[in-house]
Amino acid sequence: FLGNKISIETLVIINELDHIVEHWLNNPTVQHIWSNELLRIKKLTGFVKYDKDKLRKIFIHFVEELD
Repeated sequence: FLGNKISIETLVIINELDHIVEHWLNNPTVQHIWSNELLRIKKLTGFVKYDKDKLRKIFIHFVEELD
């Protein structure tokens, strides 16, 4: 996201599938430095539309491939 490799909308989708923002909020350093970006991700959550079932399958396959 910060390197312009993925969009903020992609982060919103990944957050809905894996709850990454909650993990980042548990880290005080990340929370302090990136608070504005984390807030933007949370605010966009209701506006990003996608096929949840289809992307959930793709995401699960991606995570399995990483393991």
